[in-house]
Amino acid sequence: MNSVGTKIVTLDQLLAKELPRPLGFCWGGFDFIHAGHLLHFDFARKMSATLVVGINSDEAFPNKGKGRPVFPETMRAYLLSLVGIIDYVTVYHGPFADPDASTGILHGTVQSTPFIPLDIIRRLRPDLYFKGIEYEGKIIPEKEIVEQCGGRVVYGPKEPVFSSSQILRQMGS
Repeated sequence: MNSVGTKIVTLDQLLAKELPRPLGFCWGGFDFIHAGHLLHFDFARKMSATLVVGINSDEAFPNKGKGRPVFPETMRAYLLSLVGIIDYVTVYHGPFADPDASTGILHGTVQSTPFIPLDIIRRLRPDLYFKGIEYEGKIIPEKEIVEQCGGRVVYGPKEPVFSSSQILRQMGS
């Protein structure tokens, strides 16, 4: 395991490393870390020799409601770096999928997904790309790119499913 200081890396720094395979990759906003995220990372870790977690930058954070992200990218990256089963954390500042050509499922509805980092998937070439079980059987724009790069999408864990947005709504935010 890496120390916290060496876990937060740029994409270029990550690509310069010799990463043990299979390489697992999780992507998201990870606005605040909750039980669902930790269960997801644990699920991914069990199948990955190296686990990389990528996060949306503050400028490219999905429209998940007023005041989001709650925590800035530096804090989100730091908190993820404290999770021992994650090898590397990267904040992505590169190009994203065309919002007019990219649709996906967000909280049960089909909508534009402008912040899918297709470039990081092309460059990192993960063997395993992890998505929550709630996306299984749904449209995810990155699936085609993952498969073109020789990887596969893995959905899970099976239960339970948590949502940061839903948790915030329940808390009255």
